[in-house]
Amino acid sequence: MAYNKIVYGGNTLIDLTGDNVTASDVLSGITFHGRDGEEAVGSMVNRGAVTGTIATKAGTYTIQQGYHNGSGSVAISSVEQAKIIADNIKSGVTILGVVGSYAGEDIHLQSKTANPSTSQQTITADSGYDGLSSVTVNAMPSGTINNPVATKGTVSNHSITVTPSVTNTAGYVTAGTKNGTAVTVTASELVSGTKSISQNGTGVDVTNYASVDVSVSTVLDVIMTVGGSDPNITLTANKTFAEVKAILDAGGALNLLGDAYGNSISCTYDYYPEYTPATIVLTYYRVNPNLDGFSYIYYYNWTSTGIAGYLCDPYIEAPQNTIQITQNGTNIDVLHYANATVNVQPSLQSKSATPAVSAQTVTADSGYYGLSSVSVGAIPYTETQNTYGITVTIG
Repeated sequence: MAYNKIVYGGNTLIDLTGDNVTASDVLSGITFHGRDGEEAVGSMVNRGAVTGTIATKAGTYTIQQGYHNGSGSVAISSVEQAKIIADNIKSGVTILGVVGSYAGEDIHLQSKTANPSTSQQTITADSGYDGLSSVTVNAMPSGTINNPVATKGTVSNHSITVTPSVTNTAGYVTAGTKNGTAVTVTASELVSGTKSISQNGTGVDVTNYASVDVSVSTVLDVIMTVGGSDPNITLTANKTFAEVKAILDAGGALNLLGDAYGNSISCTYDYYPEYTPATIVLTYYRVNPNLDGFSYIYYYNWTSTGIAGYLCDPYIEAPQNTIQITQNGTNIDVLHYANATVNVQPSLQSKSATPAVSAQTVTADSGYYGLSSVSVGAIPYTETQNTYGITVTIG
């Protein structure tokens, strides 16, 4: 503990007990002793000479706490001082000791002219003027309305385009009616091109065409029936062989409708004009219920001398349908079928196994092709408490 009072010969040489000085009362860095006798260092900031400015009418300058040496000052900023001159102050008014001399200036107004327009206009004074003294709006110019003119276009897709147009002069016009010139369109101008007709029918619209090109190939409907061993050929138009041959020679065709009794699978034909005599070969596929229910092919040669037919070998030339094979076996008869679909599932075995310390190989038993699945049991695992801990048993 420090000494804060010294009395010598009844005299008090040092007595700090009544001091109330603190560190904030002493300049920063200056050493002193407090009332307790302990040495301390001052903390008062030394501001020195502080200067400041005020730039607004109500502006203030805040003096910071600390030591000031008396050389500081606060004044109006130089920018604001430059504004406080007689020319900027009204005559007869004194501001901060400056007597004003400004008595006002003349107002400069401008006179302008504008032309009418179809859009709104805003007339303002040019730069350097305080406003407008007057604005003169010129009279509207006179305009004209001419007669409409129609232009006839070219034919497109059996139609013609008429384009009206008119050229007017901008300006004020009085009410009135202007009639355009008539446009005449003839019937020949609205028809063009050629309509091609390649098949029989009624109600073909040829109104907008200049010409019609008809090129229709004759198609005859032919019904083939079988009565006994000879076929019966029925033509829609009841044509003879010579007439049918002429149609085929001209690019026509036959439409084979098949068996009128519903027994036919399909009918086709081939025409051989180079044969002697010329021959139409009719091919007729049908199911004969009297011959095992399989499909057979009948060929008929139609010539000017008549119709001759024969049946092909059904087991060689006319296999039909598809046989489904889903199980193993031997000597499956597929002679009468055109296709065979085989979908035989192998015999598989499901087995189980228990984990062991050595490797195991699991295979299917005799009589199986393989395994469908193997179920492997969980590894045996137990935990038991002993005197000092836990015993783990695996297997």
